[in-house]
Amino acid sequence: MSYLTDVNGERQRLYGDDLTFREWHRFPTLPAYCSMIDIDIVEYCKDCRQPLALIETAIDVGQLFKPTTVTKNLAVLAGIPAYLILYKIAVKNQSIGDCRVKKIYPPESNFRLLEPEEVKELIIQIHQNCFCGGEDG
Repeated sequence: MSYLTDVNGERQRLYGDDLTFREWHRFPTLPAYCSMIDIDIVEYCKDCRQPLALIETAIDVGQLFKPTTVTKNLAVLAGIPAYLILYKIAVKNQSIGDCRVKKIYPPESNFRLLEPEEVKELIIQIHQNCFCGGEDG
């Protein structure tokens, strides 16, 4: 996947995933009560196409908090787990570095420091929890 790096170091995927719609979807274009969030990641089973987990992500700049209320509410409604992953960028290989990972549903946990390989294993485990009988589960 190709990436564009802006002056703030944030990475945006090319081919339409930019900030244009999110900026447009704000006051004064829409009334202030028209709230939205972007869904960062929906892990889903490639066989049955059912959602398996929601993941909110952000670059780790040492923040103690990132709002996840709406993501948690969606996970509750869908009956699937939700996570917050704060990641460092590994500049030398343009990948992720260490991550702080927190389960936000069910139940909420404290942050755990995970290496990229451990995040990979977490995502694989999420996919292995699908019971459709396909390759994912």
